[in-house]
Amino acid sequence: MITAPIDDVIVAGQSDYTFMQLYRAETSEELWQRLDRERWQLALEICYCTLLDDCYTTSGDGLIEEVRNCPVQ
Repeated sequence: MITAPIDDVIVAGQSDYTFMQLYRAETSEELWQRLDRERWQLALEICYCTLLDDCYTTSGDGLIEEVRNCPVQ
């Protein structure tokens, strides 16, 4: 499994950023199958800020809400 931090990352508009990737191999097959079954139960909320410090949240449903700032975890 490969993960990458997503703090202080600049992602250009209309581009992708992979923050987690699990390679399907014999040694990871059981985990891969379990994640594949359960992925539909996951809820994901994303908060991001533009270079102009305008911040927004979305949960991937196409709705974007402007927020004052993103919470620090």
